[in-house]
Amino acid sequence: MVRHKATQNRVTVSRNLKIKNHPDSGLSIRAPLAKDGKALYQMAKNAGGLDVNAEYAYLLLGAHFSNTCAVALEDEEILGFVSAYRLPDRPDTLFIWQVSIDPQHRKRGLAKTMIRDILNRDICQAVRHLQASITPSNTASQNLFASLARDLECQITKLPFFDATLFSESHEEEFLVHIGPFF
Repeated sequence: MVRHKATQNRVTVSRNLKIKNHPDSGLSIRAPLAKDGKALYQMAKNAGGLDVNAEYAYLLLGAHFSNTCAVALEDEEILGFVSAYRLPDRPDTLFIWQVSIDPQHRKRGLAKTMIRDILNRDICQAVRHLQASITPSNTASQNLFASLARDLECQITKLPFFDATLFSESHEEEFLVHIGPFF
């Protein structure tokens, strides 16, 4: 379980999550670089179930949004990424845009580890809420955010967000998951 406390108005989230099947592995978490964009784009394409953005968007993650995004690496191989940003009109809220983990490395806690790493960065010291939009069929994301809410010992709510009719192509509705406040 994550332990957290308010310290000078900052939530400290411990990073003691053990990664399954990787005791003392070469796992590292870092902010993405623009040069990672190609690999992130391919990972999103191969993930299945993700809305794949233009390759340019994945380059921008490293160029403009790296302080609120993360990549998990093992021996310099990218195993997964989290893209996120602080809401412009609510800097206390981090919106998790995409989570993608290589299928061979799923169920090891990588997504939560990356989100915790982002929350521990100076840029997120005022963050007290997490949000994400999720389709009803994406049980992996639903489970991830339910688990995060339990770890952070705070409430999770689901609200309507994007109705299916808003999309130009066939797409499920997206509901907004809100976790927080945490402190």
